[in-house]
This record gives sequence, structure tokens and C-alpha cells, in this order.
Amino acid sequence: MISTFESFATLARKKVGGGGFPDNPSLNTGLISYWKFDNNVTDELDATTLTLGGGAGYDTGKLNNGVLCDGVNDYIEADNIVLHYPTTGTDDAYTIAGWVWIKVLEPTGTKAIVGNRSSDSRGTYIAQVIYLSNDLRAYVANNTRADMNSGYVITSPTHICFTFTSAAGGTTKFYINHVLRGTITGDTLLPGGKFRFGAYGSGSPGLFMNGVFDNWGVWDRVLTDTERGELWNSGDGLPYN
Repeated sequence: MISTFESFATLARKKVGGGGFPDNPSLNTGLISYWKFDNNVTDELDATTLTLGGGAGYDTGKLNNGVLCDGVNDYIEADNIVLHYPTTGTDDAYTIAGWVWIKVLEPTGTKAIVGNRSSDSRGTYIAQVIYLSNDLRAYVANNTRADMNSGYVITSPTHICFTFTSAAGGTTKFYINHVLRGTITGDTLLPGGKFRFGAYGSGSPGLFMNGVFDNWGVWDRVLTDTERGELWNSGDGLPYN
């Protein structure tokens, strides 16, 4: 069983030798998990296979298919995603990025996009991106918030990326469609918790989002501006082979 952050990274580097991003090879470096969501939630690197909750299914995605959540009780979840590591140290930078859009726009109310929590009280995020009344917001530990772009409506495929320079007192940056929209300085250390797409909470999920998720990945380093631009690819996205 894989038990450490380092072993996830080692497995990832071994696995992507046979695939990944052949035309953009630097994106294979440090890649820990990647989910294409093409009619399954299998991790292409065999690190963390996700679980569909509620009645989540599949629909047309940004690149082939994606996971469709209905906004009622659907979500995607992992109990022990690699983002729960590390819990100490400073050599712990990472990036998570992927595509999302809302299928049914509601004028009010909070909808969870992606993130995790280790308790039901605010202040225990590793990162949480939510959609609140046409406002994308991002949080890290201690409930520190960044309003990424007031009035931003994600009813078309939108690329979201956030990077962490360090879990202890580091800097978290949030990008939308390859544009920096928010920066937070503060701890992101967590003892565990549920990591979810399309729902929110450490126990029973809530704040369900009606939308599609496609091609999400996790790296054990901060991607460069060039690499983030390659994933965005002028809005076309970058296939993972």
C-alpha cells in the first residue's frame, strides 16, 4: 500500500513514462494523480481512484466525456487523496487543476466546486473553491478567503488551477482560465478529511453543484506559468494520453 507523499510521486513518475503529455513532457514531472473522467473515475496513475456519490454519471466534457453532477445529491469523492500529504515540512508544494462548468445556473446560494475539509467548522480547508451568487471564492486554512472574480459566471468550460508553495505559511494562488485571480498567504496543513468535487463538508456532503468536471490533475510541485498555459491551451484544453 502506498503510504507516503514521496511514494505517490515516485509511482507517478514511473507510470507517466508510458503516456501522459508526450508533446508537453515537463507536465509529466511530479504528476501524482490524473482523472480524465472518460466514463470512469480511475486515476491514470493508479494512485487515487475516486468514487461517485449520489447518482453522478457522465456527460459531454471539455475533452471527450466528464462527470455530471445533478446539484441534488451527486458528488465525486476520495477519502485519502494525495493532497492530504504532507502534514509537516516545507518541501510540499503542489498544484491541482482541471475543468468545470455549471449546467444549471442558480441566482443565489452556495455551490461547492472542489476542495476538502477535516471538520464541519470553517477553518480546516486545504483549499476550497465555491460558487456563491455568481462569485467564485477560494479558501484555505483558518477561513482565509480570496474573492477570485465577482460576477464570474462559469456556465461554459472554465479552467481552474490553484498552487501551493508550502503547506506551512506558504502562498496559495488561484487561477481562472490562466489568469491569476486571487492570492492567499497562510497554512494549509490538514490532518485528513474528505476531498470532493461538486459537494462540501467532512461528513455528509452538501452544497451540491449542478455541473460537469473534466480532466483534473495533481502535481507535487508548483507548475510554471508556461505549464499552466499549456493546460489551458487558449481554452482548448490539453489531452492526456
